[in-house]
Amino acid sequence: MIERQIALAVIIPTYNGEKYIEQSIYSVLNQPCKDLIVVVVNDGSKDNTQLIVEEIASNDNRVILLNQKNKGVSAARNNALDYCNSIINPRYIAFLDSDDVWVKNFYTEDLRDLLLDENKDFYMFEYFDGDENIKRGKLYVLDNAHKDDTFKEFGHQFCSLIYSNALMRKYNIRFPEKIKVQEDVVFRYLFTAFSNRYSFVKKPIFVYRSNNNSVVHSKFNPSKRYFEDVIPAWEYVMNFLNKVDKNLSKEVYDKIIEQSRIMIKTYLVEFIQVSLSLGMKKSDINKQLKLCKYYSFLEDDSIWLDLCRKNIWSEFINSPLKLQIKLRTKYLVLNFLRKFRNVSFVVKKRYPMDISKLV
Repeated sequence: MIERQIALAVIIPTYNGEKYIEQSIYSVLNQPCKDLIVVVVNDGSKDNTQLIVEEIASNDNRVILLNQKNKGVSAARNNALDYCNSIINPRYIAFLDSDDVWVKNFYTEDLRDLLLDENKDFYMFEYFDGDENIKRGKLYVLDNAHKDDTFKEFGHQFCSLIYSNALMRKYNIRFPEKIKVQEDVVFRYLFTAFSNRYSFVKKPIFVYRSNNNSVVHSKFNPSKRYFEDVIPAWEYVMNFLNKVDKNLSKEVYDKIIEQSRIMIKTYLVEFIQVSLSLGMKKSDINKQLKLCKYYSFLEDDSIWLDLCRKNIWSEFINSPLKLQIKLRTKYLVLNFLRKFRNVSFVVKKRYPMDISKLV
């Protein structure tokens, strides 16, 4: 007898996540609709994460724990995807980080039925950006501006989508394990680019817990960040197309290549911004830029993400000192203001909504 296909698998990778992992898992298990599986991948944690998840799994057979040596978040998610495809074969897959939580009453039977009946490639939802204690938050909404079929590279958070497992398997879309940053952006980018049928649902799915420790400081190395981490992520996108180009129309192929070029150029300009704000000389920045094989993108005036980036490049060429003073001043002011980020007034300004009853 063939068992009914599970509607949804929620993948949660975790490394030393004992502080929040229980809350994260139960935020999914306690949803009104129980037609789901939670796959937790313990990425070689050295704290009590494994014990906590084992205890939860012993009381709820919808929780699956996979243990692996520490290989990083991409390997953990890929491990879970392989497990889902070989054992569970869910219709849809969602992702959640181990310090974030789903919103109460998000996954209802009506939503489950919508997923199964419409059978879209992906569904995009609204979400909250929350403070560290998830007491206050800001809602990121979907609006009509997103409903543009020309290209589906959305600014929305990776975990605010629910993905078709069938499409993922068709193109063998996985998380790039050699990419240190933006692995989730690359995954979402490729998935949405290959999608044809999708829906926007004006309903919040999860709360992103802000990390107050992620502050850029003087030891930050922009050269390493952009040339060793960020730009290779978009290089991965272009190389990925060579494996699936037979399944893509020329229109889609060209569109993804063009967008990848735009994103590489965008990050080259961002490298300039960050380097100037940290006090790096124009001559040193130019040396780094000209070592990059994509330097010619900057000289191609036809590919710009927006007018802001174009203007920054123009200022860097024509008025670098003026631009540096402006960016350096902004950097120092923002660093000073970060000292007050936990002050009650600042928290309420940044997170205008009380979301304590939503989680």
